[in-house]
Amino acid sequence: MIRYSYSDDSVKETDVHTKGIFERELQLAKEFVAERMPELGDSVADCPMSGESRDKLFFRKWNQGYSYCPRTWNLSLAQLPDEQTRRDYFWGSELADFRASEEYQKARENARKDLWSHQLDWIGGRLARYGVKENAGLLDWGGRASGWLETLSTLRQVSEVGAIETLAPLQEKVLSADCEVITMIDVLQREANPASLLKRAYQKLKPGGILLLTCRNGAGFDIMTMRDFSRTIFPLDHICLPSPQGLNSLLMGSGFEILELGTPGLFDVELVKRDKDLLPKDQFFQRYLFDVGDSHFHERLQGFLQQNNLSSHMRAVARKPEA
Repeated sequence: MIRYSYSDDSVKETDVHTKGIFERELQLAKEFVAERMPELGDSVADCPMSGESRDKLFFRKWNQGYSYCPRTWNLSLAQLPDEQTRRDYFWGSELADFRASEEYQKARENARKDLWSHQLDWIGGRLARYGVKENAGLLDWGGRASGWLETLSTLRQVSEVGAIETLAPLQEKVLSADCEVITMIDVLQREANPASLLKRAYQKLKPGGILLLTCRNGAGFDIMTMRDFSRTIFPLDHICLPSPQGLNSLLMGSGFEILELGTPGLFDVELVKRDKDLLPKDQFFQRYLFDVGDSHFHERLQGFLQQNNLSSHMRAVARKPEA
């Protein structure tokens, strides 16, 4: 797994969670969960990513529990939603309609220009590093932002961009040639069966093809610190959040060769610092860090989290072996 530390002042937390729009998303998501999902009891299902037995809740959010796998530190809902509930949430709810609206799509595209540019540089750099030269067919998996597909089409190595398993307002688009690249940006975390998703992606790629994946890190500093007070983790947008070692196992179990896996998240310290008054009272060490540390200390802390795969957001590059 790669180890590095960097900062990027061009990307802000508001680029990821657009003010006003994000608050509306949270409210609609909370209303759906309250109406459609039964209040959780004390039962905890096995980890849906590793199959390991679990018996303890880590925290509750909107009356739904999250639990860690004792072996891999994968974090997921203690009880998974049934497929119809999940489908209704992403495709047939007031939240889904709001996310498909012109208001939402325009606000998201305007806010994420810097973030998309940052992601495009990462994708283009990885394709160049691992030998994807030109005329590649790229399949974007699970997208929901119309402007993102146009952004991907500007990659110099890509001749055609397709789309699969999209959310509204995007439509699926079949590639006319072999699929040499798959991008899967923040999709894995909303899946109830991540292993099945990765196996479907593996089947779509031609031998030697590249998968570029991002998702939330279930073992990230912000989640472990803030627990249910984290505003950025909530059902059902976040069902399964693998740890770095958990994602490593999922990718290898699906047949992929892992080329890179790291956590270059930028906002852990910023998010916790913003909400430090909400820190659980038993988090003495974390409360101390944010009471006494200055901006230079906090910048070094974020670098430490990145270097040790403890940051909130994971990126992975994997390859389907040559036949």
